[in-house]
Amino acid sequence: MKKSILCVFAMVALFAGCVNNTADEEKETKEPKEESSTQQGTTFIGGIAIKSTTTSTTRTSLSMVYPGGTQVDYFWEKGDKIWTADGANGEAQITTKSATAKFMLSQRYNTPTVTLYYPGKLATSYNNVTIATQQNQYEPNTTDKLGDYGDCGTATAQRQPDNSYTFNLDHKAAYLCLLPYSSYKLTSAYISQVKITADNNIAGTYTLTKTGLTGNGSSNTIMLTTKAGSGTYANGFPLTNTDVSQNTNAIYAVIAPGTHALTIEYSYKDNITNIETTVTKMIASQNYLENTVYPILNDIKPKNYSSDGYFNWSAKEHLWAGREEDRLTINGTELNKTYPFAVFKRSMGVGGFFPQSGTNSCQNCPNANELLWYVKRGEPRWDDNIVWAVMGHLYKGGLWLKKKNNIAGYNPSAAPDDGKDYTTDDLNVGLGGGHGWFRYETTLKSVSSADNLNDYFYLPALGIYYVDPSRITLEDIGIAGNYWSKTFSPWSNGFIYNLHFDRNKKIWVGITISCALPIWTAQ
Repeated sequence: MKKSILCVFAMVALFAGCVNNTADEEKETKEPKEESSTQQGTTFIGGIAIKSTTTSTTRTSLSMVYPGGTQVDYFWEKGDKIWTADGANGEAQITTKSATAKFMLSQRYNTPTVTLYYPGKLATSYNNVTIATQQNQYEPNTTDKLGDYGDCGTATAQRQPDNSYTFNLDHKAAYLCLLPYSSYKLTSAYISQVKITADNNIAGTYTLTKTGLTGNGSSNTIMLTTKAGSGTYANGFPLTNTDVSQNTNAIYAVIAPGTHALTIEYSYKDNITNIETTVTKMIASQNYLENTVYPILNDIKPKNYSSDGYFNWSAKEHLWAGREEDRLTINGTELNKTYPFAVFKRSMGVGGFFPQSGTNSCQNCPNANELLWYVKRGEPRWDDNIVWAVMGHLYKGGLWLKKKNNIAGYNPSAAPDDGKDYTTDDLNVGLGGGHGWFRYETTLKSVSSADNLNDYFYLPALGIYYVDPSRITLEDIGIAGNYWSKTFSPWSNGFIYNLHFDRNKKIWVGITISCALPIWTAQ
C-alpha cells in the first residue's frame, strides 16, 4: 500500500523551515548487529503494505496529474540505493521503474526497526545530499532524474517474521512542476532552458536527518536545461499548447524546502523565425514544504498583434475576413492555394479620388500632414530588441515615435516646415529625391538615445500584404513597417499616402496601391 504525498495545486510557492539534527539522532541510526560469522546480510523491501497504514509511495521518480487531486505516486528507478548510518548500502534489485524494490544490505540486523536513508542516486555517504544547481530534463513530464539532482528521504524499516524489513520513504526535498503554455497559439516556439532564482539558497550540500534537511546550501540559482541537442526534443519542449498540458512540456525541479521568493525565467525560441527571448515570472515569498510537489502555471504571452489588423485601404473588413484559416503566417512565402481576386471582394477598399478622405477602417488613421509631423518632428527611432508575436510566430523590430502631445507645434491641418495642407493641396509630389514617389525620407535615430521613452509610442514592423489577382503574399514582417494614412495622393488616382520604416534605419512618407496594410491611430 502506498503512502500519500501532499501535492499543492497553486501558482504560488509555499514552504517550511529546515530542522537541525543532533549528534544523538545520528547515533540512533546505528543498529545493533548479530555476532555470527555466517551473516548473509539483510533484505529490505520498499513500497509495500505495512500493517494497515494508508497508501504510500516509495522512491524516486514521481507521477502526478494536474489538477486531479492530491495524490502523487513515486517509483524506484534502476541505480537507486538505500543506506544505513553505519555505512552499509544496497542497490535496488530492479531493471526498470518499479513501485516496489528489494535491497540487499551486507550487514545483518535483528532490531525491531532500522533507520534507512536515501541521500540520492549519486550520493557517496548516507546523510550527504546535494541539490544540483544544474538540472536537466530531456523529455516532457518525466521525473526519472530527480534522484540525480537532490531527491532524498528517510524511512523507519519494520522487521517482519521472515527477518526481512519493509519500509516506505518519507521524502525530504520539495519539488516544482512548471507548467508553461501560451494562449497566443504560438506554432513553432520551444522552451530550451529555465532559470530558477530565489531570495536565499535553494541548492547545494545539505545533511539528511530523520527530521529533514539541515544546512544552508550554497546557491540561490538552479539552471534547468530542456534542449536535448538531438532527437525529438532537440530544440527543447514545445510551447504550442494554449492551456496546461503536462504531456507537452511539464518541467520538474528539486529545491530545498524553506521559505523562498522565486523568479522563474523561461528561455524560448521560434524555430521558424529564429527569434529567441526570455520571459520572467515572479512568485511571492511562500513556504515550500518537504515531500510536496508545487505546480506553477505560466501563460507565456509576448506582446501580441492581431492577425486581423491588415486592411485594404478604407475596407469595411480585414483582408482575410471569412477566410481566417487561409492566412499566410510565414515571411515571404506564398499561399499554398490561389484564390481569384473576387474572393476578397468584400474586403476591398472603398474607391475615391483626391481630396477625399478615408472612411471605414481608415477613418481614424493619421492624415498626410500628421505623417510628416511624425517623420520630421517625432524623433523616430528603430528598436531591434522588443520581441512580439503575430499569427503564431515571434518577431522583433519596430519604431518609436514621439506622441503628438510631445511634438512642439503639432497640427493635423498643416504640415511642418512649409505649412501646407496636404489633405487638400493638389501639388503633384513628382518623382524627386531619387526615391520614386516618396515625399520625404530621413534616417532613424537609435532608441538608446531617447531621453524618455514614456514620451513615445511603438509601432511593430508588421510588413505588407501584396494583393494581385493571382496571389496574396506577406512580405517584410519583422523587417519593415507600412501603415496607412487616410489621405489620397494627388499624384495618381488610387494611390494613398502611407508611412514606411525599416531595419535599414530609414523612414519616409510615400504612396502605395494594391496592398493591405495595418491601420493605426495618431497617439
